Formats: sequence, C-alpha cells, structure tokens
Amino acid sequence: SDEDDFVEYSVVTSSSLRANQLVEIKVEYRENRGTAMIRLFWESYSQPFAVIDRHRLFSNASHISGSPFEVKPQAIKPEEPIHCSLDIVDWNALQIDWSVPEDDGGDEVTKYLVESWDANEYGLTEKQQLRFKDSISGGSFTIGLHVYSVDVPIGSTAFEFEQIIESLPNVGDLLVTKSAETGVVVYDVEFLTNNAPVPVLTL
Repeated sequence: SDEDDFVEYSVVTSSSLRANQLVEIKVEYRENRGTAMIRLFWESYSQPFAVIDRHRLFSNASHISGSPFEVKPQAIKPEEPIHCSLDIVDWNALQIDWSVPEDDGGDEVTKYLVESWDANEYGLTEKQQLRFKDSISGGSFTIGLHVYSVDVPIGSTAFEFEQIIESLPNVGDLLVTKSAETGVVVYDVEFLTNNAPVPVLTL
C-alpha cells in the first residue's frame, strides 16, 4: 500500500519550543515519480506524538536561497499495455482490447495512442540521421517535424534528444543513439511507431 512507501525521519530541535511562539524550521524533499506528500509530526514530554495541526504552520513556498539541492526530474516511460487482443468485428471495423501497463511510470496513464499502417509497410521503420561538427559548443538548434518545432541544446545526450523530439505532436516512440566520427557528432533517429512516410527532420 501507499502507507508502506513512506520513509520516516526524525530530528531533535536545537532549542526548546515555547507555546504560542513562532520558530523557524526548514524542510526540503524531492519526489521524481507521481505526487509527493509529506507529513510533519511533533512530540515532547508535554506533547503526545501527533500530526502538527495546519493552523500551527505558516509556510513559505518561495525558493530556498542557498539550498544545496538541485532537482532534475527524469521522465519515466510507461511500459507497453498488456493482454492486448485484436478482433475483426465488421468489414470496416476492428476491436482492440488491452489492460493497463504493469509499470505506469509513476503516474496514472490517461491517454493511449493507437496507430495503424499499410500492410506493405509493416515492420519497416523510418531512420534519419543528424550530423554536427564537434567544434560547435554552447547554444541550441531548432528541429522541426510537420509544422511543429522545438529547441535542442547543443551537446544533448541521446536520451535528452529523444525526450525532446518525442515532445512534438504525432511523433510517436523514438530510439536515438549518439556516436562520434572524426570531427562530427552523429545522432541516429529511428521512428519505432510512426511508420513511413515520415517527413524529414528539419533544422
């Protein structure tokens, strides 16, 4: 259950708390999957262990200056749906059934993309390649597909490049690999679900 996933930490205040007097506390926590939640308890010789009432807390949501923490969330892709089945229900109709993925990536899946393509093109994946001089450093470039475009920082890893391009509408699932040749950085982009014809990526 969700209750079993909580991690408990405890700390002793550096000085005694006095009734009806404000005291400054700082709590920092990070959550990379789903919705984060924290519960704050207090306890002393005169105060039984209990959740601190909301009216006792005065929070400040502004950024904590000088915090040693830096969070860089990484999106986690859900796995493929399971128990998929396909039935012909009429001359012009198919019925597709499936169950939710075993691993939803940390949050509920709210949309599914169902794609189809010509039988003659089944199994063929579109592959494109981008090449840059390795002398280029800093800045970004704009890459487009269809009528959409997005900025990509120079020096992005294959995973970062893949995530950025997949953010464009109607791109589908990609596989991006990055390699180096003499004086050149190479990104190989394979469209795993968006089958031919796929427009050429534009720079």
